[in-house]
Amino acid sequence: MQDTRSTERNISWLIQAPIAHRGLHDIRRQIPENSIPAFMDAVDHGFPIELDIRRTLDNQIVVCHDSNLLRLTGSNQHIEALPLQSIKDLRLRNTEFRIPLFEDILKAVDEKVPILIDIKNEKTAGVFENKIYEIIGNYSGKFAVESFNPLTLQWFKNNAPGILRGRVGYDHNAESFKFLRRYLIGRFLKDPVGSPDFLACDIRCRPYWAVQFHRRKGVVILGWTAKNKKQMTACGKYFDNLMFEGFLPENI
Repeated sequence: MQDTRSTERNISWLIQAPIAHRGLHDIRRQIPENSIPAFMDAVDHGFPIELDIRRTLDNQIVVCHDSNLLRLTGSNQHIEALPLQSIKDLRLRNTEFRIPLFEDILKAVDEKVPILIDIKNEKTAGVFENKIYEIIGNYSGKFAVESFNPLTLQWFKNNAPGILRGRVGYDHNAESFKFLRRYLIGRFLKDPVGSPDFLACDIRCRPYWAVQFHRRKGVVILGWTAKNKKQMTACGKYFDNLMFEGFLPENI
């Protein structure tokens, strides 16, 4: 399958407003992360949304961050090992809401706000990515894909070059900066697999020289995840835009 849309890179929407990380979720209000009400609340406030997608055993695409369902549903099973029918019966964080299908979120958002799609693929690329493209190929709203998996980005570069794609930097605490160094220097400074249009980095990476080097070169750098206004203020000067959760940013 080949992408027929323009390959002109319109990346401006990624930096126009803070991005609601997994929607405007708040379990105190019985609104779990990556749920339809969390996304619709973000839409009502005018925030772009970030969401996570995974593939079920029967090749359906659901919106969920964790592979193991224990934290979110109490069921100690993996999404990739279950058919959709088994997942549909599970409730998120003891609320009335269930894990949604990716295509149902696209219908609900209905192009009202941009969507940043985090593809959770720990395996080789191909089947999962092709299924994603079947769903988003004709979606007219603004969106981008991102992944920690360079093979996923390479698949989109080869098969859907008109879709914006970003590389996710993972949990870079003090002990794991070596991973970031290997990626940013060994890959991005040369010719990274998948040729990402932007980077999405843990906000704890903000003082690291390579992150700021790429920003000065004009690469869009997103930060995740600011969890209060103090963090957003402190991190704002290091990133072109931030993902947030747990509070409402001002002045969007």
